[in-house]
Amino acid sequence: MSKPRLLVVEDDLRVVRSLIQGLDRHGFDVSIAMDGEEGLARALAEPFELIVLDLMLPKRSGFEVLEALQGRISTPVIVLSARTELPARLRSFQDGAVDFVPKPFFMEELVARIRSRLAIVETAPHRELAFADVVVYEAGYFDQKKTEVVTIPKEGCSTTGGGSKALGMLGLVAAFGLLFRRKEER
Repeated sequence: MSKPRLLVVEDDLRVVRSLIQGLDRHGFDVSIAMDGEEGLARALAEPFELIVLDLMLPKRSGFEVLEALQGRISTPVIVLSARTELPARLRSFQDGAVDFVPKPFFMEELVARIRSRLAIVETAPHRELAFADVVVYEAGYFDQKKTEVVTIPKEGCSTTGGGSKALGMLGLVAAFGLLFRRKEER
């Protein structure tokens, strides 16, 4: 069984070292991004089961990363931050975070929250619709271990003109902001 892949976006080297040691010891495969730009790029380009995100980052704040990720990936994000005031917590949830862990933190609690969130993702019911060589999932779910997935925003596709039935379906996918992938060769 492979280790769950986590992306940690954190710029404090002391915290990074602690997270790498603690999360690795608890069975996670940890990748690190040291600023918001790198974190956003990696979150969009690589499959992770979960993201741990600081709010106070160089180049792009954690809030900006959350806003940029919203609607583009379904990977859960847990905010880990010293910004513990209520407005920062509420904004984190508003911008798409699934949990908030204040610094300083206990590694055991962070691990428990990560495992809890991963269990929800694993056991969540999901539906898919297959047509031609395209599989459409209900919004908010896809299995990153199996394939590359493309998200089309509602305004992202036009089906006017002489498009095929598959293109028409992709237009429907776009209209509802759903996720799709090409069927795997068997």
